[in-house]
Amino acid sequence: MFCVAYAINAQQENTPAAQLAHHIANKMADTLGLSNEQRAKIFVINMELYRRKTEARGRSQNRDQVGIDLQKIESKRDSLYKAELTEAQYLLYLQKKRILVTAQ
Repeated sequence: MFCVAYAINAQQENTPAAQLAHHIANKMADTLGLSNEQRAKIFVINMELYRRKTEARGRSQNRDQVGIDLQKIESKRDSLYKAELTEAQYLLYLQKKRILVTAQ
């Protein structure tokens, strides 16, 4: 319940990070058929990843080290999503992600 309450408060922030996290959560909700609770949890996950990335950027001036740290943080995204999605939603997420990655 705390997670959902935090998400509701955080969604009201008008920061670029909150706007992006909200956009991602809404896009995933539309594509994967997320419940409102799942959408809120995805929002919180994205805000937390943003926070961790910001901290990583502030810890070092070494661009290579920052890049490594950012990759480690980003590599956790799928497992965090998996914990909040149904198996069918997660498989669809992976499929959509593969399409986006190969399109670039």
